[in-house]
Amino acid sequence: MPSPRTFLVTALLCVSALTSATVIEVKVASSRSNDRVAAADQAVRQFSRSVTGLTRSERSRGPKRVQFSLPTSIIFPGTSSATRGRDNDITLQFDTSGTGAFPTDYRTLLEAIYTSVKPRLDAVFGDPFVGGTVRVVNYDADIGERDAVAGGYFLWDPAAAVPAQIRFPIYADGVGIKAETVAVNFVHCLLLSYMGNRTLPNDAWREGLVRAATMNICRSAGALPATLDSTAIEQVLASTYDLGSTYEINNQKGLICRDFIAPNLRAVNLPIGGSTGGLYLVRYQMAGSAFQKVLIEYPTFARELLSRYYLAPATSLDTLGQQAVDAAAGLANSTVEGQPWAAWSKYQYILQSMVAPGFRLMVKSFPITGGLSGNDFGVFAFEAHAFKVDRAGNETLGTDTIYPIYWGTDFQRVFASAQDDRIDVAQGYGSVVPNFGDAFGGQPYRIAVDLGAQDENVRLLAPAGAVATATSPTPKNFYGCVTGVENLGGATFEVRVSWTGGSVTTPVQNFAFGTQVATGNWTSSQRRVTIELLGTSQGQTTTLMTRTINKAPGPLQIDLKYNSFMALGTGSFSPGLNLIGLSGEPQLPTASDKLGTGALIARWNGGVGKYDLAPNIGVSRAGQGYFARLDNSLVTNYFGSVDETIPVSVKTRPGWNLIANPTDHTVTLSNLQVVVAAGFPRTYADAIAATVIGPQMFQFIQGAADPASGVPETGSLLPVTVLGPGQAAFVRILAPEGATLVFPPFSSNREQQARSNDLYRLNLTGGGEQSFGEIGVSRTATSGWDKAEDSELPPTLGGLQVSMANSRRYVREMRRIGQTQVYNVTLENLRVGTEYELALAGSSSRAIRVFVGAKGGPRLNLGETYKFRATAKTKRIRVMVAK
Repeated sequence: MPSPRTFLVTALLCVSALTSATVIEVKVASSRSNDRVAAADQAVRQFSRSVTGLTRSERSRGPKRVQFSLPTSIIFPGTSSATRGRDNDITLQFDTSGTGAFPTDYRTLLEAIYTSVKPRLDAVFGDPFVGGTVRVVNYDADIGERDAVAGGYFLWDPAAAVPAQIRFPIYADGVGIKAETVAVNFVHCLLLSYMGNRTLPNDAWREGLVRAATMNICRSAGALPATLDSTAIEQVLASTYDLGSTYEINNQKGLICRDFIAPNLRAVNLPIGGSTGGLYLVRYQMAGSAFQKVLIEYPTFARELLSRYYLAPATSLDTLGQQAVDAAAGLANSTVEGQPWAAWSKYQYILQSMVAPGFRLMVKSFPITGGLSGNDFGVFAFEAHAFKVDRAGNETLGTDTIYPIYWGTDFQRVFASAQDDRIDVAQGYGSVVPNFGDAFGGQPYRIAVDLGAQDENVRLLAPAGAVATATSPTPKNFYGCVTGVENLGGATFEVRVSWTGGSVTTPVQNFAFGTQVATGNWTSSQRRVTIELLGTSQGQTTTLMTRTINKAPGPLQIDLKYNSFMALGTGSFSPGLNLIGLSGEPQLPTASDKLGTGALIARWNGGVGKYDLAPNIGVSRAGQGYFARLDNSLVTNYFGSVDETIPVSVKTRPGWNLIANPTDHTVTLSNLQVVVAAGFPRTYADAIAATVIGPQMFQFIQGAADPASGVPETGSLLPVTVLGPGQAAFVRILAPEGATLVFPPFSSNREQQARSNDLYRLNLTGGGEQSFGEIGVSRTATSGWDKAEDSELPPTLGGLQVSMANSRRYVREMRRIGQTQVYNVTLENLRVGTEYELALAGSSSRAIRVFVGAKGGPRLNLGETYKFRATAKTKRIRVMVAK
């Protein structure tokens, strides 16, 4: 017997049409075909058992009539002895006897499905990569005890006489064959056989394209045998394949991944409970829904893409995508939903196949339209998935508490019922289903929901009362929200959706809309539609914005963000160490994409008290700050969305945080609001007084050039009261739950400044660097640590710094009025031999004396400057303030 050999087998996992790539190690004792197939069978069964546990909770939510399954591909490497068939056609071969034979009626059904569907397979996927015979074998007896999600698989084994094989189960229940489930899953397996042993290189493209094609084919009129129930077919697709109705709402950066099932979770069964076990189903559905959009506009896209990929698999996917779109359209530089392929695909976050290590939050949202009663007016589900990704793509399912913040139409705080003011996340999953009551006499209205975990925030919009209510239970099939028009006072708004052969216009009320499109088979059809936001002022109607959407079957939810997508310039950065921020919601997946691979990027992680270094900094979010060390000067511009008419929220952890002004305008910090947990928004001053937030934020000032590298490697951290667009700063959060900082829109940002007359500043400059520290007296301060008045320095960066040493390291130290106070001040990180100036600024009737060095040494008075040449890295001074 040959020695044991190990074969790497690529398994393309699917849960009811959900396919996900993983690598399974299959050990066989010989190279004989039977042994290899048996090993593959065992691998599929073991994998199915794992996914059964991982998907148990999610499957329990679905319709009971829809059976989940696992169409899978096992591809043994090697050169096939098979020959290409005529035009690369495939011919199905069924066993007529033995354990591989199907019951006659079941085989007849499979044959009828293939005969009926083959023209559509060819039209959608083109010629198979390798033609010839595909053997179809009864897999049911090999499964043993049927796992809940076990299904058939496509096997490619070049050592076999017939290398291509579909091993398919019998889908039946106590009543009989579930013919519609058979049809959907068999179409899926047939598509896998068309790709053969040359599948697309990542989960997003492979699984998305197969699932989209499955939906397209099964929904095509006349594609499947006429004996099948089209309603039941649609139920299978809508339940387990399609998120087209809410695709835009759920198109979030939290979906970015390389593997739909993380490597460490493939063989893990979660405890029985409420967790979904990860984002598997959402990822699969979103990938299929993304490519479904392309097939709606260009039905031959998959065929054009695959024909090019088969010939040149090393070509970049973006290049192949544009080529396929152009070929399908018969026109160069064609677009998808109005955008070139590369631009469009970058906004489909499920198609960003990459590992972005760090904490991740994704919140799936959808309206509840059934079982409404009583005062149910706007019932929406929010399902949070929180997890941490490592550099290998493994996922740790998190435990956390999320406090949803509900904002009304005017962005005043709205409070839901007590059970809806928190989401307890366990094993990476938690959910809440609030009911937003009737606030406008039966009119719909916009609700904004901020859902924050750790230092990530996801904002979703919900059109309350626009979908289904207890008094109007028939669900609307076109609904959504509008933002960006809040400053267009006196105007009224409408949304018009049009398509070839029809259009419908509906009013926008309280920044929300919802209507029943009753013409043109809106719900059952898929089509390219144009959506316009119309504004009327003083009798004049204008089109404010236009979008093209490739609509899937079913209803459609969409958010219209007027004038919110633009290029967001971040200015110029010097060589050396910089503190940068992200204004607006950047389109780029990570900060590294913005700064380039040559930049060394770090982000402070208050959860562990140290810096996370790129790539372990997660996905890019509005309001995040980063330290970046650059070799050369850099001018960056990136695309994103920013809305200057509504507040923007930034989530923070307890402890120090690197945040940034997420707006496109300068914000005075005194205008911020601070929300802790499910509480009422506080003013910035109140939050400081309540010891929710530290009394100062800190900007970074680049230091002098390092003698060795020739660029600044350190800098000073100085208090700041105003943040420019995208300007980053350190902020300390004292609330144990963390806090959400709410930045005002442009129209409501008014500068407010208040400063004590008993506050003094020590300004230190020299060698091209600057720093300062503050001391003062007040009636409420103590000699110890005062959260509301003393200001502790962030983690040091080694730059020029003025600090006060007491129980902590301060940049501002306040003492009580009524007695003489002495402050010990340290000038840190001086450069020996460099000349410095120390100036004292402030105004007060109190006597203040500054002793430079020992008592009796040089003194510094208000408004004066003391010059000295550094003879050591540190210099200590004493400041005395009279009572």
